[in-house]
Amino acid sequence: MKNFKLSFCVVTLMAVTSTQAMAESVELAVKGTIIPAACTPSITGEINYGNVTAEQLSATAYTVLDKKEVDFAINCDAPVKVAIRTINGQPGTVAGGGPILANTSQQSPVDLLGMVKPTIVGLGADGEDAIGGYAIGLVTAGMTADSEDMKPKYSTDNGSKWTSSLDSISNLYRVTTAGTALLYTWNLDGVLGAAAIKDFSAKLAVQAYLNKKSELDTGKAIQLNGLTTIELVYL
Repeated sequence: MKNFKLSFCVVTLMAVTSTQAMAESVELAVKGTIIPAACTPSITGEINYGNVTAEQLSATAYTVLDKKEVDFAINCDAPVKVAIRTINGQPGTVAGGGPILANTSQQSPVDLLGMVKPTIVGLGADGEDAIGGYAIGLVTAGMTADSEDMKPKYSTDNGSKWTSSLDSISNLYRVTTAGTALLYTWNLDGVLGAAAIKDFSAKLAVQAYLNKKSELDTGKAIQLNGLTTIELVYL
């Protein structure tokens, strides 16, 4: 249920005038704001690759790390249509990446999450050296909302039109050929557009890679520092 707040005041103006006097008037404003149901996103767990030794890095090639997953949920106080988009906290730090695109992602130099050189974001920088990069995706298997199986949908025009995502993992930093960032939502299989949901759950998959050993100062500890913000968009 969407909440509606209404506040108003009534002003009564009384005067004794002759019948020939001009009529006076006063305005009454009625204002309020319709707000969407409140939703809270949450992530259970963390993506932590622990210690990677310098000996594990290739001197001439990128080192691809294992895929990891965390639980992602959205809980609302009433059924509401929402979508998600990602915000990159480390723009311009993809090691060996392509040009920076509209959502600050860059094309990966390696395959990640089963995708061929997807658009990804960086792991931060050590001085002027890019540390690596990572892909993040929404996993289709096990995606549910209010106890029903869901399938991901994406929009290239901020939610006006929707297309079913056929990927087992939907790249959350995917862009169109024109460089437009995508919105993602979910609904029943074969149904386009967003579903009004109260409780949503899915897995987020992440896979990272590290820069070539020859491009890093491995004589000291280097902290991987990727950061993605997942933002809810009310539809």
